[in-house]
Amino acid sequence: ALSQDFAGELRLVGSSGGDGLFRPGDTVALSLFWQARTRPARAYVVFVQLQDAAGKPWALTETPDLGNCYTLDRLGPGQAVRAQYSLLIPATAPDGTYRLVAGLLDPLTRQRVPASQGDQVNLIKLALKRREHTTVAPAMQHTVNARLGDVADLLGFDLASPATGRTVNITLYWRARQETSTSYKVFVHLLDAKAAIWGQRDPPPGNRAAP
Repeated sequence: ALSQDFAGELRLVGSSGGDGLFRPGDTVALSLFWQARTRPARAYVVFVQLQDAAGKPWALTETPDLGNCYTLDRLGPGQAVRAQYSLLIPATAPDGTYRLVAGLLDPLTRQRVPASQGDQVNLIKLALKRREHTTVAPAMQHTVNARLGDVADLLGFDLASPATGRTVNITLYWRARQETSTSYKVFVHLLDAKAAIWGQRDPPPGNRAAP
């Protein structure tokens, strides 16, 4: 539980989420619990940051919206609210231990609102472990070299032909064209001559291991 006051108007009383081991491309989901001591004078902007040991932010969000356009200035004295936030960890974030921090910004000046201790609240620490990266395309049974927008190239695939009634095992080889903030899913469909689907799989790349 937390008990940090901001400008004598708002109190951050708790948080939940953000636990576990994360990898670049993962999304950190976090809930903050706010309570009004008096009616807030303005719609303060809530900021949440993922900071490294030196205080550098690697992911952040800033919003006055607590859900359905509900803002902090609509809280009455003593009223509490739970707000949810999410941060996408960038592909370039290195291994290490990070901390989630939160605080308030004045919507007019964009300056941080003083808290009981400093101008931000340390919430939790989390560990980040990078995935292995390679820029060399491996050998593959079939080449495709299909470009999918500015997101990725499908270089090719391996296919193990199954007996009837067995699982079809297919390995896809992708190359990222650029970093994206959208976690796309890869769909693989088994179609007959009339384009009817007889089998499908729709996870993020790497069977959810590489969003």
